[in-house]
Amino acid sequence: MRMIHALSLRNRADLHAVSTILKQRHSLPEAERVNVVMHDEGGKTVLGAVYWNLGTIVQDYPALVALTILAGGLAIVWELVQAVIALA
Repeated sequence: MRMIHALSLRNRADLHAVSTILKQRHSLPEAERVNVVMHDEGGKTVLGAVYWNLGTIVQDYPALVALTILAGGLAIVWELVQAVIALA
């Protein structure tokens, strides 16, 4: 069931519209990138807005995204270490 849902997300017109603009935005210099807006009406849905916001954060702050992922991973490892210590 999840595979069917994942495949249906690929064919959504709103996500395709947002993806197209994000690809164009990525090729611009950083100074110009901040001025790009989502101008395609097809992408102006709730899911399109979420995708746009996440995409622009990843493009503009890749180090922040990497640190967030690492911090989450370290938090999980820390919890596992504490669980092992508690079992010992």
